[in-house]
Amino acid sequence: VIHTLSHEFRTPLVAVNTGTELLKEQYKKLDESVFEDLLDSVRRGGLRLQHLVEDFLTLQQIDSGHAASVAQRYARVFDFADLVARAIECFQEDLEAKEKFEINYSKPSPEGSAKVFVYEAQVANAIGRILSNAKKFSSKNSATDVWIEKNDQHVSVMIRDYGLGIPQNVIE
Repeated sequence: VIHTLSHEFRTPLVAVNTGTELLKEQYKKLDESVFEDLLDSVRRGGLRLQHLVEDFLTLQQIDSGHAASVAQRYARVFDFADLVARAIECFQEDLEAKEKFEINYSKPSPEGSAKVFVYEAQVANAIGRILSNAKKFSSKNSATDVWIEKNDQHVSVMIRDYGLGIPQNVIE
């Protein structure tokens, strides 16, 4: 785990450090498009590092039990279909203007939805992470489907992407 974590942190740091060094040393000599590409690379590296730190902190909160106590403290009753719709909207708003990612959300009829007692931020965060993963591993022209399933005791959000998936021999 430590080896993987150290690799995941170093990769964006290399992009940030290398890009800033090149910009610092050669900014007057660089073509404008190369300059912009380097800036984009630095920005992407910084954002990736930010997401990794946030992921690490989230895992620490879960392991320590802090996430559960926060959920208990801030949980409220929500219409689950509306909560999922807001989470999808937030995810799409965070995409850069040039990024395209189609999400087909089948919002259930009023009788098909459910009231849930949850901490909205945690549910939205989980949905956003799954959608981010779907975007990362799906082909450019495929859509991701989102729908809600409900029975007498549970309500679930289902998210299906059409990406490569995990090879069968690696699933375990």
